[in-house]
Amino acid sequence: MIELIAAIPILGFIVTSVVPFLFVISIVVFVHEFGHYIVGRWCGIAVEVFSIGLGPALVSRTDGRGTRWQIAAIPVGGFVRFLDESSDSAIVDANGLPRRGEPRPSRPIQQARRGTVGQSFDGAPVGHRALTVAAGPIANIILSILLFAVLVSAEGVGTGDLRIGSVDDVPGHDFGIRQGDRILEIDGSPVSSLADIEAAMFLSADHDGDSATDVSAGTGTDPVSNSVIRYRLDRNGQVLNVVGDNPMPARVYRVDPLSPASRAGLKPGDLILTVGPLPVRTFRDLRMAVRAAGETAIDMQVQRDSERLTVVVLPERVDREIAPGEFEEQLVIGVRGAFAFRLETVSPGPLEALFRGVVATYRVVQLSVDGIYHIIAGNISPDNLQGPLGIAQISGELATTGFIDLLWWTAVISTAIGLLNLMPIPVLDGGHLVLFAYEAVAGRRPAGRVLGLLTRVGIVMLLCLMAFATYNDIVRIWP
Repeated sequence: MIELIAAIPILGFIVTSVVPFLFVISIVVFVHEFGHYIVGRWCGIAVEVFSIGLGPALVSRTDGRGTRWQIAAIPVGGFVRFLDESSDSAIVDANGLPRRGEPRPSRPIQQARRGTVGQSFDGAPVGHRALTVAAGPIANIILSILLFAVLVSAEGVGTGDLRIGSVDDVPGHDFGIRQGDRILEIDGSPVSSLADIEAAMFLSADHDGDSATDVSAGTGTDPVSNSVIRYRLDRNGQVLNVVGDNPMPARVYRVDPLSPASRAGLKPGDLILTVGPLPVRTFRDLRMAVRAAGETAIDMQVQRDSERLTVVVLPERVDREIAPGEFEEQLVIGVRGAFAFRLETVSPGPLEALFRGVVATYRVVQLSVDGIYHIIAGNISPDNLQGPLGIAQISGELATTGFIDLLWWTAVISTAIGLLNLMPIPVLDGGHLVLFAYEAVAGRRPAGRVLGLLTRVGIVMLLCLMAFATYNDIVRIWP
């Protein structure tokens, strides 16, 4: 039924992309605005409205503190509106400065002022206003840490012992290793960690923290060229020498969203048998065949469960970092491979899971900052920027691969939203923090005309960025 709905262009896009996108963005926006709300309340600032969505309210309720909680008609975005003391009608939300004038001396606002309890945002000390504004992005970062920690807890972490937890059954392949085996050597090289295994097999890729190593077809350093691997194993206390097929077969472990493979309909678990006239057995075979094909459409024979299919994939050129700060265009189809075995894992404790969540969030921040820097420096194309349509389609594609992947994407988007809002651009949280810093140092706020000019400049910058990113989405989705 879902496949039938997805085949209907407009309805299919709504079901497969818009609904997962709204799931992701609603969580991220709610947490962002709740960060503003809760810290504002702690600072004694009166909150008039907490809205999920924009436009007219569909459902609303006013709590005992005079705050109206509402769900609005347009299910994208949201806001927190604080009481502004400079005028009965001048309202300041958590993402903006007071709209007019210098504040009058702060005073408590009781039920007589629209039923709200607390002081106005406009009249609050600059430190309280700064904390309230900074709380939104910080809440997004905290959400990312918690989500990554949950994902780590669900997937488990390596025990440090290279003991095989499971081996995939891949048709036509015998890897020689079994569940419970402990790997001692690979092709004569002693190994004591997953990194040692990667090094021994001449693999250069990112691993997922457990036992799988992702290598994007058409990118990165060539995997091991051997079609067989020689292991020295500890099996039930007995040391054995075993020969098995290369443990990275030409099987799709993951499909990159918005990639040629995604457009062609490749799915995780597909075993690629041929690329054009060339048979392939290892992931390296697949990579080299893609390179050899160039920018021409490739017919691939694929085994999916018990069915054999033919898919047509058109490789594309993308910017890949081959060394720190050094990029080159490479042909890719956008599939990732992984070892056919998984190492034993254990559930981490809460502190370890949180630590790994912090590391994962830091990694997303680092990659985001590096990407922005390299776009500005001209090292990679600005076409890599994603807009709302691209984010929606990625959300839809990840939703089809499982709820875990959608949670991972939610954590990534939450980090990105928090980082974006901390940029020192007028109308963003970071821009307001800069103005608050000026106020704290100078002892006064910038002139109203200056604030108005900065606000207009910030809005124009964001609209231009959004328009460019949306254009990229349109070209990428409907090339």
